[in-house]
Amino acid sequence: MSKRVVLPSLALIVFVAWSMWLVADDSYLGFLRLAWREPWAAQMLTDLVVACFLVSSWMIRDARARRLPVAPYLIATLCLGSVGPLAYLIHRGVRDGAPTRAVG
Repeated sequence: MSKRVVLPSLALIVFVAWSMWLVADDSYLGFLRLAWREPWAAQMLTDLVVACFLVSSWMIRDARARRLPVAPYLIATLCLGSVGPLAYLIHRGVRDGAPTRAVG
């Protein structure tokens, strides 16, 4: 397995585990309470939304060029943030590393 798959996979596993722990401890929307209370938290949440929008725009263009499905990753990005792009990078890396078959 190449670094193009291993590194995003490790990041995804660690990030999902940490996120699940936080959700179990404080609920799925716990970050909104913090964002309402703390200006810096609101700024970071806004920054995350902008970054997710930008990476989603890139994913759409990249997926079209590579003929990969993008809708599941966009939905995951909307609901889970960085999980969507990390999963897309894994799919892309696995697909790029797969041997191609000659047609004809």
